[in-house]
Amino acid sequence: MTESEEIRNNNGSVVTTDIEVRCCNTDALRDQLESTIKEWAIRDNWPAGYDSIKFSTLIDPEANFVGLLNKEIVSMVSAVNYGDQLSFIGTFLTADGHKGKGYGTQLFRECLQHAGDRVTGLYSNQRMTEWYKRHGFVQTGTCSIFRKPYTGKVDLPADFPVACIIPAKDLDFADLCRFDRSYFPADRPEFLRAWLSHPKVILAPAFVKDGVIHGYGVLRQCIGDTICKFGPLFADSFVVAEQLALAMLNAVPEGTEIVQFDCLDDNPQTDRLAEKVGFSPTGELHGGRVLWKNGRPEFDVSGVYAYTSGAFG
Repeated sequence: MTESEEIRNNNGSVVTTDIEVRCCNTDALRDQLESTIKEWAIRDNWPAGYDSIKFSTLIDPEANFVGLLNKEIVSMVSAVNYGDQLSFIGTFLTADGHKGKGYGTQLFRECLQHAGDRVTGLYSNQRMTEWYKRHGFVQTGTCSIFRKPYTGKVDLPADFPVACIIPAKDLDFADLCRFDRSYFPADRPEFLRAWLSHPKVILAPAFVKDGVIHGYGVLRQCIGDTICKFGPLFADSFVVAEQLALAMLNAVPEGTEIVQFDCLDDNPQTDRLAEKVGFSPTGELHGGRVLWKNGRPEFDVSGVYAYTSGAFG
């Protein structure tokens, strides 16, 4: 439908909007959004993941919303509902030249309506935090981005437990889902199955000892193939997290420029891990905010060394 109304923008002035707000519930619109994300990511050197609309649709077919002007996407946002209890908001962007017109506000209202009364989370930069608070969100913590330049394979310690590192795809899938659920606040089996098997995943190692899963991680290429990210990296101890991180670093392909992981600062061990494996905070990107609405979910943050992505939590 076409919306036309007055909205106050970030500086308090009134703007009139005229935009077609659509839920991406058709293949054609999903393909258009996927192409737009890829175009913006390459243009702005933004480390977005491949096929994010495909992944979100597996969890929630009506997760993505766009604002259209003359059939062109000028704004986007997602609210991924994990069943009846949890929603996560991400990929909230408006094209340059269209900011300050209220387009993002209209889409955000739409995704909040989609999330309903679920516990709803998002990651924010410092500039947007107060704006989210005006929409009912409460800051509960901070998050960080760590990066390192790719310099080739890393030296593994002599006691590196090679026998304990196996492909996550070789695990009993139900066991892996149970492990994942300890460190993520919702069940997500369809998503995990697709995430682990995506062609842009370089390595998805698990740490298993005496038949017990102690951790797993995913190393994947971002759009453009010059940045690789860990996400997620879940482990029940610092030692396991470090060994999985080293295994993934050793698998980073030639041609990569940057390796990155995004983490919750609620786990103080993430700083230690970053220092141990040679990552540094990213300056102006360091120090994002974690916000929740309608409560806060329960999960074991002490085992979250890298969260999955900014779009999925």
